[in-house]
Amino acid sequence: THPVNEKMKFDAGVKSSYLDNINGSFYDVKQNDVWTYDSTRSNNYLYKENINAAYVSVGKELSEKWQAQVGMRVENTNINGRQQMNGQSFTRSLTSCFPTAFVSYKASDKHSFELNAGRRINRPSYRDLNPFVFYLSQYSSSAGNTDLLPAFRYSLELRHNYDNKLMTSLSAMRVLGLINDVTLYDAVTKAVHYTIANNANKYVATFSMSYTQEILPWWTLMSSYDWYYNDYQDYDGNVLGTSHGHSFAINNQFNFKGWSIDTLYAFNSGDLQSAIERNGPSHWMNASISKKIWKDTATIKLSANDPFDVYRYNAVQQSNGIEIAS
Repeated sequence: THPVNEKMKFDAGVKSSYLDNINGSFYDVKQNDVWTYDSTRSNNYLYKENINAAYVSVGKELSEKWQAQVGMRVENTNINGRQQMNGQSFTRSLTSCFPTAFVSYKASDKHSFELNAGRRINRPSYRDLNPFVFYLSQYSSSAGNTDLLPAFRYSLELRHNYDNKLMTSLSAMRVLGLINDVTLYDAVTKAVHYTIANNANKYVATFSMSYTQEILPWWTLMSSYDWYYNDYQDYDGNVLGTSHGHSFAINNQFNFKGWSIDTLYAFNSGDLQSAIERNGPSHWMNASISKKIWKDTATIKLSANDPFDVYRYNAVQQSNGIEIAS
């Protein structure tokens, strides 16, 4: 970190990480009172990952009201995976650039605005890259995909802050090469196989608002509202699914004479969680009561999640003619 002058600062850095992950599960089968090694169920996955990154950013106070910052991160990723049970392996090297930009404007003592944009990366998990087939039952199995690539996220967000009480934001996001669940069905064996692939792009628009107000010295109200729109498309631009919905939450906090009571009510209208899964509407309630004791050096607390049993999780997955409901 180097302050160029009173209004400008320069930052730079480098980072390198190395990971060696070994995931082994070994099984024997007893046949005629003899234990025999079962290579069909055993899993021995070796994964190595090396990430090297360098970044630079410059921030400057343009005036009493305006501030700006721009940055760039260059990242090199090298991974190697090998499933010793079936001999499948892969090696991949990727170098990417991630620019960021930030501008803030203080219009008055109570109003301020922020605009930020950037490019980010969503990496597949280690399990997602493991090609070993896990049998959940005779008719159900799952496996990772060695061809998976990272997904890249481009975002733009505008924020407004009013007196540190009312916060609003409007954002747009595009995810290219989305990592998405895939369901395959074998009509002959009646078996279902689950895997994962880069098979879609995602476009998202959101509007968020939160408000915090001290109603009385012992009562604080916190509320939030979110509206969102999701659009999933394949690489040819064909729409795989769209959804829009909203959610809101109301939280009350009461404090008096060492006692604290918190209540929460939240509602979600449901939307697409992925290109193939859609959640239904749901709502829930939480509450807690706590008391400070021993001259405020300790706290006892009693909490209840969904005390009236109103929460229900409803989801439907539809892929390649298969529908799974839960």
